[in-house]
Amino acid sequence: MSNTPHRPWRILVVDDEDDMHVVTRSVIRRVHFEGRSVEMLSAHSAKKAREILADNHNVALILLDVVMETPTAGLDLVKWIRSDLGNQAVRIVLRTGHPGEVPEAKVIAEYDINDYKEKGELDIGRLRTCLIASFRAYRQIRELEQIRIHLKSLIESSDIFTKLQGLETFAQSVLGQISAMIDPEGGLNAVVFIKKAKDQMAPQALEIFSTLGSISKNNITSVNDLDKPSRELIEKSAENQDNYYEVGQAALYFTGQEGEIIAYIEYEGDLDEANKALLTLFTSRMARNLLRAQHCDDAAP
Repeated sequence: MSNTPHRPWRILVVDDEDDMHVVTRSVIRRVHFEGRSVEMLSAHSAKKAREILADNHNVALILLDVVMETPTAGLDLVKWIRSDLGNQAVRIVLRTGHPGEVPEAKVIAEYDINDYKEKGELDIGRLRTCLIASFRAYRQIRELEQIRIHLKSLIESSDIFTKLQGLETFAQSVLGQISAMIDPEGGLNAVVFIKKAKDQMAPQALEIFSTLGSISKNNITSVNDLDKPSRELIEKSAENQDNYYEVGQAALYFTGQEGEIIAYIEYEGDLDEANKALLTLFTSRMARNLLRAQHCDDAAP
């Protein structure tokens, strides 16, 4: 079912000169990196940039002028981004038309920026190189951030799941954890939670138990409402009692005493090996809690 295109890399140009916006926009039309195009946001002042950044948390690169509404508007914005906004991941490249007013050595030493360029230096070729290098660095930083978040989530989930009562609550909580683990920005396209009796292998034995995301809105009531590749992935997971991954989708297997649960998820792109390893650890750790949730259901009147 998953056919959503990759989210574009997002950059923000902050400059009071219209020409810098026009030139940058013309260059990014020809730039693709890791299967993703480039989307550009524009601000002609540091004040406007603050508003944009407060509402957009996935900007990978800021091309930032120094002298705008004040002589140090760009530098003040850098401090705000790193300290007040708390955004350490976005790459910041200063582009200045007044290099004498803001000496490079002083700026690099005192401000958390990633490069410093005179506006005349960034021709088409160098700007393209700057974009790709910044996207790669941003992606690596976000991956490290996500691993830290995922590990924290796994530790916290041990406490959360020991307190859950019943399969329905267990299912909903697992979906929330998976969503937070693989896409903290909330871009998980669809999830189906499916319960299967151990002594039945037929597709009709798979019962939708809980949903999250667009599948909830698409009136999916059984596994047969999914397309063939999705059904085959789910059935493969059920038959082989394992997790299976394809580009844009996965089936995650949880075992219990009287049956299994399979979480079918859709997301953008592909998961890296670190994310797959974390999900494998997560599903294995949940086995004991699934047994507890099933016992609660069995004991219910």
